[in-house]
Amino acid sequence: MYRKSTSMKTLSDLKTDVFKLRNENAWRKIMSTVEQKVAQESSSSDSFINFAAAEAKLEIFLEENFASNASANHSTLVDITKELLKSMKDERGRTEHFLDGSLLLAKINYIQGNFVEAYKNAKEGDVLKGDTKSLSCRSLKIAAEAFAVAGLVLDKGVIQTSTAEKDECVIHYLSLATNLALLYAQELDKEIKPISLHPILSGPNVSTGPALNHNLGSIIETAMLKCASCLLRLGCRVEAINHYRLILNSLESSLSQSIRFAAARQLAELLLRDMSECIYKPPPVIPECVKNGKVVKYVGIGQIPVAAGAEGPRKPLRYCGNNVNIPKDLNEEILLLLMMCEAQAARDAVLSQAPECAATKRQLFETATSIYDLLTVFFMYNDQKAMICETLERALKFSFGEPYVWSQLASSLVSIGRYTKAIGALKEATRLCPDMTLCLMAARICLENLNMIDEGLIWAEKALDMEREQPQGMGLESRAHLYIGIAHLLKARQQRLKEERKASTAMASQAFTSARNCDPGDHLPYFYLAVVEAEQGYIPQAMVTVRRAVRLRAMHLPSLILMALLHSVPEGHGGGDLEDGLITPAYGNLEMTESLVDTILEEYPDCFEALFLKAKLDEVISGPEDGIMVARRMTTLWKRLYDEQVVTNDNSVSHHVLETRSLASQYFTKDLSDIDAGSIHASKVEQAMSDFGSNGSSAYIRTIPHKSWSLQLKILLCTVELYLKQGMIQDAEACLAEAEAVAPVSFQVAYMRGLVREHKNELIEAKQNYSDAISINPYHLPSLQRLSKNGSESL
Repeated sequence: MYRKSTSMKTLSDLKTDVFKLRNENAWRKIMSTVEQKVAQESSSSDSFINFAAAEAKLEIFLEENFASNASANHSTLVDITKELLKSMKDERGRTEHFLDGSLLLAKINYIQGNFVEAYKNAKEGDVLKGDTKSLSCRSLKIAAEAFAVAGLVLDKGVIQTSTAEKDECVIHYLSLATNLALLYAQELDKEIKPISLHPILSGPNVSTGPALNHNLGSIIETAMLKCASCLLRLGCRVEAINHYRLILNSLESSLSQSIRFAAARQLAELLLRDMSECIYKPPPVIPECVKNGKVVKYVGIGQIPVAAGAEGPRKPLRYCGNNVNIPKDLNEEILLLLMMCEAQAARDAVLSQAPECAATKRQLFETATSIYDLLTVFFMYNDQKAMICETLERALKFSFGEPYVWSQLASSLVSIGRYTKAIGALKEATRLCPDMTLCLMAARICLENLNMIDEGLIWAEKALDMEREQPQGMGLESRAHLYIGIAHLLKARQQRLKEERKASTAMASQAFTSARNCDPGDHLPYFYLAVVEAEQGYIPQAMVTVRRAVRLRAMHLPSLILMALLHSVPEGHGGGDLEDGLITPAYGNLEMTESLVDTILEEYPDCFEALFLKAKLDEVISGPEDGIMVARRMTTLWKRLYDEQVVTNDNSVSHHVLETRSLASQYFTKDLSDIDAGSIHASKVEQAMSDFGSNGSSAYIRTIPHKSWSLQLKILLCTVELYLKQGMIQDAEACLAEAEAVAPVSFQVAYMRGLVREHKNELIEAKQNYSDAISINPYHLPSLQRLSKNGSESL
């Protein structure tokens, strides 16, 4: 009698331990516990112990074969199925684990691809009728998996039902699975009582209790997200958004981290893609309600409050009250969602370089990359380019050896005008993954923004070598030849010896010709060939070439301006042989030039290059007074476009009009914008000296970005020149004083000061001003000419 009582007590304790371990998902402990007691006859014949052992084998099998094809281990699943059926024999309607076993069979059949049988087993869960009060924590998860299987099988269309009925049942089952899964996660946290640490603050390596060893499972998480997809497919966009918000607003638990992350990301994508401010509705504020000192529980879909302890099925807890952060508009909700995702992605990032962590690191990195892509889209849409750089710089800490993040960072740095750092990022990206497009990007930055001609040429030649070694079929070989030609053309303008300049120009022309041959449909090689021909004095041939560029792209602004400039060349100027069969076009027609410039300004009213050309044309055709009117128009336009940039000190690239840096702009107002070799270096010197000279005089000057004040300086000096030709010396001096405030130390300002002194017949002072200009830029040809003229006159 005593032995039997001890045996019964041992069996009771064993069942209690196994029940507790089931709730904790400690399957390996269950197996070891059962194996220790397998010698006892009572334990081996107990149906619940046998059921728990089969259940543990199933969960261990799924853990070990999660990423592989389960059909490869079909025999293992068959054995587990037999053990489950044996443990359920003669237990129909008498024990809870019979229902659990039927629902587990639904999961097994679903994994094996037996969808009809899986649906039949899952239908056993309908006996619950939403009543979850009597279910244990483990049974809640099993029921959630069964409803998830039922919904997923119906969605596949293998069960013969009407379309309307099928859609309704799919949404019903998937919604039930969502609510039960969230309730299971919250109930498990209550039972285990984990250490109270916020997941964002605790970090990835800080344990918050046994619950962190669990997850909701791929079937449940797929069903929770599939529910929103089905609602979107049926056109129920608002209901889909509310479903995502239900997941996010439910009480956070250790098991719900991954599904909250996925729901936040998909909701952000949905709001970015399909929502506008006019139809957006913020999440409703759930009022705080307390009854008998207990917080209210809320249902998921339907939002009917049920007080804790009142009659009705258990529902997952949701955050409520005035302390909950409720987004007020669309952009705020998107930003909040993406920042939550970024925080979790950064928290879960794997920093270890160990080989065994490579697969996990790659998966988490791809997940984080998707978040940063969404942040890039959002910030670009809201014109917050600096924020993109900040987020990508934070991503660098877990992006070791990842060229994608480095290339994205380089693009964002270019967008805010930080070109030197962009080159550094591109160097790292190309080191990790040699890419022709990145080399071309670096070449363009060096040539267009940094005046690093030799390095830009190296990048372009590197890109061309990559294309020749491994053709990518992207049509970028033409662009590589184009950048090589631009580099040689810029080098030619820096060289002082005629033979060297001629050789560099010939190499530029050869590169442009190669670019044209590689891509006959590209307008840029024709444009730059026309530039070279115009510089060499082959005006008729340049006109033919630039017209071909305009035919390929009618609204290419630099080509149109170059065509207008070529029309303004006096007839008989220049030489050179035309290709056979080409008709010499008309040129030297100022009326045609003026008409073309007016047409350009009608299409591009903010084009400063066209306005400078119009000022010169009006001066020649109608007199300086009309040119002054155009100059005043440019001043007004500059204030309208750049006042905000001046105040905010935004040094980002401004593309109000021009899509390509126009070399044609260097052909007009040559006396103000010297194109010789020393002008590039002189402009850097004068910028540094001007910044130093204005350092103690005006805070306004220090806040103006270089691109803005250089354009303003050009407008002011053009106005001074026109005032001098009109004989308005006092107005010219006042305008020149404003130019000196913008750039106190500039060879262009010094040269223009010499012209003013010369008009006032102050030749000695004028000579000193020309000498000052030459001291800054020794190759400034107009200053050398004026100094030589004044010197001969003084003799």
